[in-house]
Amino acid sequence: MCPSFKRRPAFSLVEILVVCAIITVLAGILIPTVSSVRRQTDLLTCSNHLRQIGIGLRLYINDNKGILPGPLWSGQKANYPNTGSGHLLTEFEDYMEISTVDVDGTSLAEIMLCPAYMDQNNSIPPRCYVLRYENMELIDGSSVKAFGYPADSSKDREAENPVNYMQIAHPEREWMMRDLDQIGSPGYKGNPLAPEQPVHGDVRNTLYVDGHVEAISTEND
Repeated sequence: MCPSFKRRPAFSLVEILVVCAIITVLAGILIPTVSSVRRQTDLLTCSNHLRQIGIGLRLYINDNKGILPGPLWSGQKANYPNTGSGHLLTEFEDYMEISTVDVDGTSLAEIMLCPAYMDQNNSIPPRCYVLRYENMELIDGSSVKAFGYPADSSKDREAENPVNYMQIAHPEREWMMRDLDQIGSPGYKGNPLAPEQPVHGDVRNTLYVDGHVEAISTEND
């Protein structure tokens, strides 16, 4: 005698539509949440890297009688070692351990990488951050490029030397380095190294000369 099997009823069309609706609702809730967490993680990692650069600055000036590193280019390279002159990585290598990662066969310093930039820009080596090129106010009322500027024979320009940290009137107000994008740094307009928009959306991570880091709103750009 053949065994008897009870046939399972198939799902009805209504049941299938209900399940699809539930999945759609859950996806609508979870996907933005995951994206938000990722953005916050990227923002925090980026700010931690800038904070480490601030620590490197403090170590450097403590060992050099207060003189800031320089002369430095405004566009700071991330490739390391053999970064070259005019870059913070070269100035800091005697004062801190610089960890590297391999990206497409290029060795890059982790502290010079912003994960949000790396997600949005394919330039290798990247330029995640820009060093301040504008003048800073000194305690005597004058204004200079605090980190100096390298000589440029193509423009018949001699090198400008960096100043002493103690000469800066308000180091807690003067930004030193921040996220690179074409809005915040108009000199990079049309340059593929610079993202068109701020990589963190409505804020731009900013390192100040005194070493603290803030996420500054981009509303007034």
